[in-house]
Amino acid sequence: DGMLMLARAGFSTNAVIAATGPVLDTAKVAGVGLEEASTLLADSLSQFGMSAVFAGKAADILVTASNKGNTSIVQIGEALKLAGPIAKAAAMDLSETSAILDVLADSGLKATLGGMALRVILAQLSGPSEGAKKALEGLGVEVEGLGKRIQTKGGLLDVLEQLGKGGLDLISAGAIFQQRGAAAALTLSKSTERIRALAEEIENSEGAARRSAALIESTLGDAFLSLLSAIDEAILSLGDAGFGGALKS
Repeated sequence: DGMLMLARAGFSTNAVIAATGPVLDTAKVAGVGLEEASTLLADSLSQFGMSAVFAGKAADILVTASNKGNTSIVQIGEALKLAGPIAKAAAMDLSETSAILDVLADSGLKATLGGMALRVILAQLSGPSEGAKKALEGLGVEVEGLGKRIQTKGGLLDVLEQLGKGGLDLISAGAIFQQRGAAAALTLSKSTERIRALAEEIENSEGAARRSAALIESTLGDAFLSLLSAIDEAILSLGDAGFGGALKS
């Protein structure tokens, strides 16, 4: 089923074969089936215009992001459904977007809540209302050309950092980002350095999915061996009669 989902997403036969490992690792780490893991990876790749050859990289990013934040791979995937396409339009990549979603998750905005909040922030800055323009100018942000600035690499974090230094508070955040994005904007405006560092760490996480999956495999293997050992000890403790004798008694 998982491989079929990749094929339906437009992956070639060779791409499906190449993505098999990352899908298996993602499924194991996320604790989901192959079909859901395939969908998570396929969606992440398509949202950010990444070809199938980057399935391993996408898996590494999602696993690392879930390990670094108070969130899960599935919750990140849910957030990306709402924020991924507009983030790509704003010149953000999967690593930077995942880092932002991590920070939002740490503040309690997980899954669709985090995705919607980021979507609102990007939309409001790309086309601010008259009230928002006034609030932005009051915080020292140049409104003219703001939409283009947001659509350049690193533009969102630069603007959020400027807003934080300009004194963004609950009132001005509400005027700029409305109720749905105010809390998230306040959180992000105070966390830009952390986001940049986290995004770099997530980007440079080659092999993370395989390592995490291997650790789980090792742990499960050890647990199974411990179970077998405990059974052997139980049988020995019952003596020659074994379990049959215990049941008869």
